[in-house]
Amino acid sequence: MMNGLFWISYAAVWVLLLTLSGGLLIMFRSSVRAYRTHGPKDVGDVGTMNGPPLDARPPVLELEDLSGDPVSIGQPSGTAQLIVFAKNTCPKCKVALELLRAFAAEHTPLDAIVVCGGSRSALEECAALVRSPLRAVADLQWKGAKTWGIASFPFGVVVDGTGVVRGRGDPTSAAMLTIVSAHLERSREGTAVPM
Repeated sequence: MMNGLFWISYAAVWVLLLTLSGGLLIMFRSSVRAYRTHGPKDVGDVGTMNGPPLDARPPVLELEDLSGDPVSIGQPSGTAQLIVFAKNTCPKCKVALELLRAFAAEHTPLDAIVVCGGSRSALEECAALVRSPLRAVADLQWKGAKTWGIASFPFGVVVDGTGVVRGRGDPTSAAMLTIVSAHLERSREGTAVPM
């Protein structure tokens, strides 16, 4: 009898150990997936960033707004542009768009552009989240995002009035919004922001 209880408890310990090991493996895989999806996005951290290089002119993106009119992104315009790449399936993107809409309403003449992409239905869902003063543009199959090397969402890029990238990363971070504010102030004064 005692010998039987020993083997039952011994088997139960191994079942418990294997179950815990499986759970740890699942948690590790989920963490890796989350890191790849939402990886590091600190403004100005060139070594871990995706997106166009800082202090350089990115390729101009020729996209279309929702009515089919052409929109040039990253082209020298005399005023700062805040370009935000967003997905309709991203919960953080929805929160970011609300915060940016309020920020853009208070900071004129900011050209705040939300790049929505993917399929036509995904584009329409994303565009439904964008309200004035933000503008939505279409990037079907994410060609513009791929051109600029953007792989995580939401992702923001600040382009100054001369078409040079001055910031990139999480579009709602305090550092990113400070960079936008500084470039807007300088563009009103007609002076360059020292970097």
